[in-house]
Amino acid sequence: MYTIQPPTARFDQPGHPPATITEMLGVRSLHLGTSWVQGAMRISKPDNIELEYVQMMMIL
Repeated sequence: MYTIQPPTARFDQPGHPPATITEMLGVRSLHLGTSWVQGAMRISKPDNIELEYVQMMMIL
């Protein structure tokens, strides 16, 4: 008999930055190991694209 170990998440492995979430002035932001914003959403308008560079990519 053996014990089934839960799968290890990719981001738990060495070399992957920790994901953190911050919230300021109604905007929730995702960070991956730095203060740089990787993604963001306005809490009151979750379907809108919050970041300008993402808006520009959607135009192309």
